[in-house]
Amino acid sequence: MIRYSLLVLFLISVLGAHAQFLTPHFIEGSPQTYTASFVAEWGSDTASVETFTIAGRHLYGRAIHLYPEPHLRHFSYYFNEDGSIRNMDVQFFDLANTSLPLVSQTGLPMRITMHAYPETVDFRVLDQEGEKQFLHHVNSMDFFGGWIPVIGQWQWLINRMEDESTLQDLTFLNYIIGDYEMVLERKARDKVEFRSGITAAITLMLDDDGLISYIDAMGSPWNYTIAKVPVVNLEDFTERFSSKKIVGDPSPHEQFEAKISGCTVAMDYGRPSMRGREIFGNVVPYDKVWRTGAGTPTRITLDCGLEIAGVKIPRGTYNLFTIPSRASWQLIFNSEEGAWGSAYREEYDFARVPMQSSTSPHSREKFSIQIRDLGNQEGLLTMQWDKTIAETRFRIME
Repeated sequence: MIRYSLLVLFLISVLGAHAQFLTPHFIEGSPQTYTASFVAEWGSDTASVETFTIAGRHLYGRAIHLYPEPHLRHFSYYFNEDGSIRNMDVQFFDLANTSLPLVSQTGLPMRITMHAYPETVDFRVLDQEGEKQFLHHVNSMDFFGGWIPVIGQWQWLINRMEDESTLQDLTFLNYIIGDYEMVLERKARDKVEFRSGITAAITLMLDDDGLISYIDAMGSPWNYTIAKVPVVNLEDFTERFSSKKIVGDPSPHEQFEAKISGCTVAMDYGRPSMRGREIFGNVVPYDKVWRTGAGTPTRITLDCGLEIAGVKIPRGTYNLFTIPSRASWQLIFNSEEGAWGSAYREEYDFARVPMQSSTSPHSREKFSIQIRDLGNQEGLLTMQWDKTIAETRFRIME
């Protein structure tokens, strides 16, 4: 909190700019403009600084991002009369020389363009190997997701809500991972919840004018908090960000296999880091379903059946979710195929089994899953992050 407050004071003292205000509802042909800046915090890192402008049905601006590597991003969106995205242009630049396109070391493209046609969304992605086309056969696109999405999209969606309590039948789309249903629901005058098939709920807090002041995206694929600040000049941040090291995927996936009495147990999971954050009770809320890792769902593949606390789990592949609490955990075996991100559908649960929770004197920076052979056809599944350990014993079924 102190670190963030110092950042805000720095922005005010250096820039001292003030935003213009937009009527906070979607108004056809409105000539009014609204400019705002936001800072996204990813644990102890500043993940993004963005300044955007909404003018009529046009959203444009620039952002500096830390992940997966430091870069500058120019973006421009034009919207249809119904508020969906008509076309989009996102260009990536080198922070050391912002006139040069980014030559990525992590797979980021140099440019992404999108055009929406009736029942088809056409993406063209330009990288060092040339241009690639990605066609998605959907009626429209209302939100484009990526490593760190354009924050201004959330304000545009809020503007579309007008006095409606719910904005639904929307489409979240990414050219690689596909399309998902999306809903905005007003929980209170100053609070809107953003939900989609790819992410846990994201909370948007609004000021008295209906403008976003704060976004809580903890538990989502982006897993950060975003706060509005006085309008900034991004040039003041290029040198600071360009000197940072390339991070790559902040939650790289790990795969491993364990042999327990002739049975193969295979794991595939993302390994997020603490990065100076308080984990359980904060990043991972208590008593709520947790994705148990990051990125694509944590998956376990069994070539034989297991028995845990009297519950029999047949061979196959399952998504693993958990419900951490202070005293104990629940481990969820979920059978949905093709699940992505932190989206969780209880109707696909196959079984829930208990896990014992304890505290370690030593902190573990990266989330870790281990499987150990205890002999006599028994094994131990252990999850550890920060100082929290959750474990459950299992037996190989004949």
